[in-house]
Amino acid sequence: MKTENFSHEHEGPEIAQFLQHLRLGTPQQLGAMTVIPLLDGDGGALHYLTLNQAMRQGKLTIREVSEHGSVPHLLAENQADLPVLLLDGEQLSGAKQNRVLNTSLLIKERTTVQIPVSCVEAGRWNYQSKTFFNEDIIMAQKARAKKLRSVTQNLDKKKQFQSDQGEVWHDVHQFLHMKYCLHSPTSDMSHAFKQYQPDLEHYADTFTCQPQQVGVVVFFKNRVAGCDALSRPDTYATVHAKLIKSYAVEFLFDRGEANLQPEAALPAAREFLNRLASSPTKRYPASAGLGESLRLPDPNLPGAALVHEGQVIHLTALNPNADGRSDTPPEPRRRYLY
Repeated sequence: MKTENFSHEHEGPEIAQFLQHLRLGTPQQLGAMTVIPLLDGDGGALHYLTLNQAMRQGKLTIREVSEHGSVPHLLAENQADLPVLLLDGEQLSGAKQNRVLNTSLLIKERTTVQIPVSCVEAGRWNYQSKTFFNEDIIMAQKARAKKLRSVTQNLDKKKQFQSDQGEVWHDVHQFLHMKYCLHSPTSDMSHAFKQYQPDLEHYADTFTCQPQQVGVVVFFKNRVAGCDALSRPDTYATVHAKLIKSYAVEFLFDRGEANLQPEAALPAAREFLNRLASSPTKRYPASAGLGESLRLPDPNLPGAALVHEGQVIHLTALNPNADGRSDTPPEPRRRYLY
């Protein structure tokens, strides 16, 4: 398969160098959603665990910062002999309320750190469990894009990995009540994922993880929805399904075929990755753990890369208007499968 180059000289060369090594796989389509696998046989030099792996092995404990708790902060204890990667938007369930990560973090082995989060369950502030657990959920694409944008804006203003919590709550409300016409007593974002689990599993089963895959570029109809990529195929495989679901859950009710033809999908993905490679970046120390956070401040395509020792560990860029709609929510439609 032909290798596509995306290298450019710019303020954050790590992103361009990372993209230079990626190949575009064969486009996959279901309904209005097109997924292009990003492939890399290198594997990266740094070994680490993902949230899924570390929690399954009992090597990662996440809890409230105190008995009383703090909405925007949690404590993460890595008991493993490897770093643990937490992804921007990954949900942590339980304790006093469900949260999502505000940024990707690489927690050093055998350390405890405070991590920045946002609440996605506004109606609960009581203990469901003493520690958090993994429900295999990543925040829905549009809300994640807007959170990514607000965190970057707050880094400029306050030098903190802090979201616009009010906007997050608003987006979760719109997602649940307007898009899905669902009632959750605690306004719990994960309610939609659970309610529509068979539909989301259908997407995950269709967009299967390919050999040497490290990421995806996702389109909704003819608009780019975003991309996510990790440094290693083995670790990417553990998060592939929940990444697919985080995009798919945004588009379940949009009927119609993808009007992005397969022959046009590769040039469109190539153009998108070239845009990322040449985008200006701002560099910040990581909120916690290892590395630095390179932020893409474009409000129409917010993005970030977690970089450690010159290596991109996780890259994400998301279009907050991929559905072609303003923030005014659409009328709810009935559930269906393509």
